This record gives sequence, structure tokens and C-alpha cells, in this order.
Amino acid sequence: MMGFFRVTISLIFYTNLSVHGTLIYTEVENLHKALTNISKDIKPRVNQTDRVNIDVLLSVNAIQDYDEISGTLTFTASFLFQWNDEFKTWENNKYGGITATKLPVLKTWMPVLHLRNGVDSNSLFTYRNNMEIKTSTKAYFADGTAIFGIIGMYQVSCESDVTYYPFDEHKCVISLLTLDFLSETTLTSMFGIDSGASSPHAEWAIKANSTKAVKRSLTIQVAASTTIQDQIDFTIIIKREHRFPILNIVLPVTSLSLVQTFVFLLPVDSGERTSFSFTLILTLVVFMTMTSERLPPSNNISIINMYLLHQLFSSILTTALVVFSIRLYYKDEHSRQDKIVYRLILFIYLCSLKSCFNRRKNEDDTSDEQDIMRNDTKPCWENVAMFFDKMCLWFLFLTFVIAQTVYGLVFILH
Repeated sequence: MMGFFRVTISLIFYTNLSVHGTLIYTEVENLHKALTNISKDIKPRVNQTDRVNIDVLLSVNAIQDYDEISGTLTFTASFLFQWNDEFKTWENNKYGGITATKLPVLKTWMPVLHLRNGVDSNSLFTYRNNMEIKTSTKAYFADGTAIFGIIGMYQVSCESDVTYYPFDEHKCVISLLTLDFLSETTLTSMFGIDSGASSPHAEWAIKANSTKAVKRSLTIQVAASTTIQDQIDFTIIIKREHRFPILNIVLPVTSLSLVQTFVFLLPVDSGERTSFSFTLILTLVVFMTMTSERLPPSNNISIINMYLLHQLFSSILTTALVVFSIRLYYKDEHSRQDKIVYRLILFIYLCSLKSCFNRRKNEDDTSDEQDIMRNDTKPCWENVAMFFDKMCLWFLFLTFVIAQTVYGLVFILH
């Protein structure tokens, strides 16, 4: 089989004849009659037991869309097929020096090929009307090389993997199958996939050096016999352009997570703590809704979903701590709510004061801890509440730093 080094030249012959000097139309007519005098239904082999090898080149022109939810890749592509037709050879000097010509598709032999994982259609032929079919041609060279090209928009199923959204990559396979139960054809792909001239897409890009073509043989049971069909799997890996989701989802959520730790800096008397906390919760819920609409509802959980869920739980915890801090601030000494939690916080507060006093050089070592508590207990509980606010502030801030570091390392190592 001849290689694809003549593909570029052959495209010219789709509309023109290759000749040297003057060419009379009768010579072209005689050549076409000689080449089409054999039925198009006969395999282009003198020995009909020989198989026809078809070499395939896939050129991805542009990615139109990729739907992660349905797992559908829409793209425009060109398929170039090359094989050798033993019936369509001629001597150049007999037909005015013609080295290549074109023949109608409807009058010549065509291999039976299908997209195995097509969505709406499994056909490679995307003709929209009869005129396109009638004017479609193949290029033939004098040595019998036949080249046929087709371009169209296709949809194939492609399983999504949104684990590392918005840095996700998806492996898509375009499976080309020979549907020939008499085993008359074989498939090869010498040059595989050409994606160098692919038009850019706003959201998706073909990952560099990720394309490959692999041949497989499928055994199909037909009635009481089995047949072997060739399949070419063209694999491409598409990656998301991550700037938009980072600027519109990741950075806002990260900023909100940082801001929520500062709620304990608001004065309790301002009355804005609870409203501020609940507003952050509702905002995070909105971002979770936006993200979930873009991801498929499957068991393949995205890390960004886990991140948003973590921030939501952190915001809920912050709100609960805010409510408890306000209750602690307005605690009445004469109330009977002398629970273990209050005792524990008061104990930690007193221990911190004792440690602070011990570090003072001019402090009396015999000072009694009970002197810390004033006669009016309300200011004392206010101090305890402010101490509790500091604890929560540092705890939530450290939690924020650790969480951002962990999630950041996950994406970086990926």
C-alpha cells in the first residue's frame, strides 16, 4: 500500500485532471469509460479472495462542543481514505499523459465504514442533499491508488471525568469500524490523527501530544459463524480552559471562605454577626448550585464539589460558633444554665489569664484567681466571650490555611 505522501496533491485532483500539455476531452471520456466498465459492487481485486487494505487519516478541524453531563463530543473533522484499486490502472501515454483523474462516488467501489460510538448517527457520510452526493468524487492515480475524502460534523460518546474540575481532562475515542461480514477489507492508520490545524475553542483544547490511533480486531458472531472486523480507535484528550471557572467560581469561594473567619471581629452589640454568617451560607449554596449544574450527576465526585461542601460545613460551623458567642456574651450569672460547656470555656479563660499573669514580672505571685472575677459578672462574661472570639478566629483561620494548602497540593500534584 502506498503512503499518504500524495494526499495533498490528490486533493487538487478532486477538481482538476493531472496532465502534461494539451488534453482533448475525448481522451478523458475514454479513460472514464475504461475505469467505470466494472460494477461498483465488485471488490477492487483481481483475486476476489484478497482483502482490500484501507489506510485512514483523521484530521480534527475544530471542537464544536463537549457536554460533560451527556458525555457527547461534537467536532468537525476530515477523513481521508486510501486504498489500491487493481481495476483502475492505466498507462499514461494511452490517454494523453493523464496521471490522475476523478470519478463519481456513485459509480465506483466504496468501503463500508461506520462510526461505532456515534451518538445521533453512525454514518460517516454527512451529505445534506442529493446534489452533494452526485457531485462527490474520488481521486484515482494511474498506478491504481484511490483517495477519497469527506468532511462533516460528528457526535461521538465520550465518558467524562470531572474529578479535577476545572483542570479536568477527558479521553475521547473516535472508533471507526468496518461493517463487512465477508471480511473483504482491513483498516490501518499510518499517520493517525492530525490536529495541528485545529481551530481554537473558547472552552476546550486538544492536549498536545495526546493523539494516537490503535487498531483492534473484533470478533462478531453472525448466525452460526463468526467474522472478524477491524476497528481503528482514534484517541484524543481534550482539556478545559480553566481561567474562566477559576475567576468565577474558585476565587470567589476562596475569598468568601477567608472573609467568614473575620465575623468574630464584628462587635457583638452591632447585631450584624448572625446576618453576616447566614448571608455567607446562602452565597456558598448559590455557588454549589452553579457548579452542580455543570457537572454530571454520577458517582465520580469532583474535588471542587468536596471543596465547596467543606466550605459550606465550615460556614455552618462558623454560624453556630457565632450564635454561641453571642449567647456567652449576654450570659446572666443568676441563670441556671451552668452547663459543662460554659465551665470549660471559663476554665480555659481563667487558665489563660493565670498564665498571662505569671509572665508579668511585677505581678504578685500570691494573687488569687478569684480576684479575676469582678463583683459584676456581666463584664466578666463579656471578657470570656471576647476570649472565645479570639479562639474561634484563630481556629477558623488555621483551618482555612490548611484547607487551601491541601486542595492546592491536590491540583498541583495532578
